[in-house]
Order: sequence, then C-alpha cells, then structure tokens
Amino acid sequence: MGRPSRMLESLRAAIEQRVSHEFASDIFEPSKALSPEEELEARRSELRKGLKADLAKLDAHYSRHSEEEKLRGVMSFAHYPPVDGDFLVSKLWDKFLKPEWRERATRPAEIMSKEDEAKIVAEINKITDAPRLSGEPPFPLEKADAMVVKRRVPVYRGKWRMLPPEVEKARG
Repeated sequence: MGRPSRMLESLRAAIEQRVSHEFASDIFEPSKALSPEEELEARRSELRKGLKADLAKLDAHYSRHSEEEKLRGVMSFAHYPPVDGDFLVSKLWDKFLKPEWRERATRPAEIMSKEDEAKIVAEINKITDAPRLSGEPPFPLEKADAMVVKRRVPVYRGKWRMLPPEVEKARG
C-alpha cells in the first residue's frame, strides 16, 4: 500500500484532535475536594432540583383525575404519593417511612356510616368546645386525654382545591 491520501490524513488528524479535546476535559481529572458545608449545600441544591422536577410530575399525574374528583379536593384523593411510577416523593416515603404505606395506599378507603361520622364529629366538637385553660394546666400536658391545635387550611393552593365545597360552606 502506498502513502495515504491527504483527505485520509486530514480526517485522521481531525479525529485525533477531537478525541484528545474530549478526553482533556475535567471529567476524568479529580475534582477539588469540597468542604463539609459546600458538600451539604451541593446536596441540598440537588435535592431542591429533584423535588421541583418531581412536583411537576406529581402535578401532571394528579391532573389526570376527573374534574369531579378534583372538585372534592386534593385531600380526598392524594393521601399518599403515587405507588406507580418513578416519583422522588415515593422513594423518600420508602426510605424514611414504614414500608407498609404502599399497601395502605392501594387499599380501598373505608366508607364510614353517617352515624359513625356524626359520633366522631360530636366527640371532636365536645373537645373543641371545652373551656380553655387559663394559666398553667393543673397536670402535666403528657397526661392530657386530648389537646386542640387549630390550623387553617386554604381552600385553594395554586390551581388545586384542597377541601371539598361542603367544608368551605361549613366554615362559613
């Protein structure tokens, strides 16, 4: 075989230059060691980005519910993260909560009778309507049978209805 053509030589030179340029990047060089604070901030930033992306996926997932379901409020159908799909929130629940959550999430909701519901509401009203303590309680709080902590939940949070219309009407 004779000498390679100029075109072949220039092609080989271009490939060598491109390969040496690609492998000269800092990907293969050890990176500068981060301080514990910098490492923590890098991990926080990565988690924040992951949660924002997961929130968009969750929004798309729950947006597929019917308008009738969405009108009842998120709290009526999103007690748990989705069990199907690749969601960061589901993975975090797997890692940090009891693994039985997946089994409970797929179990059909128990339908309470109107009588049982009325009994529970009456018991809650009895507790919330009890006279307030003024000053120090006469016993340690650890021994209390019940304690009321009131929270206000907005009817809407962004585009999502949180509570069913009946709750909004009952709140006045």
